[in-house]
Amino acid sequence: MKKEMLILLLFIVVIGSFTFSPQAQACDCADPGGPAEELERAKAVFSGKLLFSKIERQQEGMRGAIEYWNVYLFEVQETWKGVGQTQFIVYDTTSNCGAFYQEGATYLVYAYEHKEKGLYTSSCHRTMELSHAQEDLYVLGAGQTDLEEVNLRGKMRWITDKDYDLFIVGSGFIITVMLLLSLIRKLRRRP
Repeated sequence: MKKEMLILLLFIVVIGSFTFSPQAQACDCADPGGPAEELERAKAVFSGKLLFSKIERQQEGMRGAIEYWNVYLFEVQETWKGVGQTQFIVYDTTSNCGAFYQEGATYLVYAYEHKEKGLYTSSCHRTMELSHAQEDLYVLGAGQTDLEEVNLRGKMRWITDKDYDLFIVGSGFIITVMLLLSLIRKLRRRP
C-alpha cells in the first residue's frame, strides 16, 4: 500500500510541476502619443481612485493557453470620454508591460478597446498617477462629473485566478486512484 501511495504522490508532483510552470514575457512599448492624440485614440479617459484590484485567470478549455489579467475597479471622479458611471472596471495584462497600480491612489486612466476583455490599459499607455498628470489635465480641460451612481463590487466578486477545471479533473483523478487502490487492497485480502 505504501508503494502505491508513493507512486501516486510522485505522479501528482510531476504533473503539477508541468502544470504550474511560469512563463517569461518580454515588453516592447512604443512611446505613447501626447494627451490630445491619446484622448482621440482611447475609448475611455477618466480620473479615479483605485478601490479594488484582483487577478483573473483565463484559459480556453482545459488545454488552451493561460492568460492572467489584473482587474481594477475605479471610483470615477471626472471623465473626458467613454465613462458615464461612478465606478468603472479596467483590465491590464500581468506581463512585464502591465502597470501595477496601488489601491487607494488616484489615477488618470486612458483605456483602450480589447476584443475580448472590454477596456484595458497598460504601462505602455499614458495612464499615470493624477499627481503626475498636470500636462494631460491642462490639455484635457474640464471633464464631466455628473455620473450615474453604480456599484460594481458585486461584479468583481466573480473574478478569480483559480483553475477550477484542473481542480475538478484532479479531484476526480485522485478519487478514482483511491478507489482503485482500495479495490486492489480488498482483492489481495481475499483467500
